[in-house]
Amino acid sequence: MNSNEHIERKNSPRAGLIPYFITKDGTIEYMFMMPSNPKFGGPFLQISKGMIDDDEDTLTTAIREAEEELGFKESNGFDYEHLVKDVVTTRAEVYFMDVYFCKVKKQFDFIRPHYETKYTTWVTNEQFQREGRRGHLKYVDEIEDILQERIRNGELECWVDKE
Repeated sequence: MNSNEHIERKNSPRAGLIPYFITKDGTIEYMFMMPSNPKFGGPFLQISKGMIDDDEDTLTTAIREAEEELGFKESNGFDYEHLVKDVVTTRAEVYFMDVYFCKVKKQFDFIRPHYETKYTTWVTNEQFQREGRRGHLKYVDEIEDILQERIRNGELECWVDKE
């Protein structure tokens, strides 16, 4: 990539996906990744996310990035929902990011992630608030509020791995 391409891609829009699973006891767990290189987000858990390719919509990008960075299988996800289109500002750039979330059928039906991922893990919102990347904390809080309300209203059930 030459320097002009780097400048063009630097502020490019991104999309990310947060898979979740609700255990039998009603605990909501979310899957995140730790990047293998700390310069990409520091030593914090974070959302799988990446730049949008020219021929992709934001959901396609979010799923592709989850496949690469989490080992997510699209066939294992369902009920994809758009959470927010956010403006992200870092020391180096400003860009738009679309954040999605989805249920998974089988909590551990994932494949080996890309080499850029040090490891993946399932955590609760409470754990993520302690160990997650600061700019991503609000997304998980918002999803948690949505899902807890649906559970209270009987619109969302707890489950074990489903076929």
